[in-house]
Amino acid sequence: MQLFRCPFCGTRDETEFHYGGEAGNARPEPAPETAATDWARYSICRAIPRVPTREIWVHLTLRRFSSWSATA
Repeated sequence: MQLFRCPFCGTRDETEFHYGGEAGNARPEPAPETAATDWARYSICRAIPRVPTREIWVHLTLRRFSSWSATA
């Protein structure tokens, strides 16, 4: 079991969190007019760098979003 540090209420169990995605990965807009190739590039065909990245997590108990660095 992992412990995550919530910026709002301190160290909490990992089961209280849900992964929200990579921070800075801009969704193609407007969605109804986006081509299938652009959606594939956004959701599947992205380069995954081997450097620290920013991730978005939601604390399910608080329903608050936060982001922090994750190391590769």
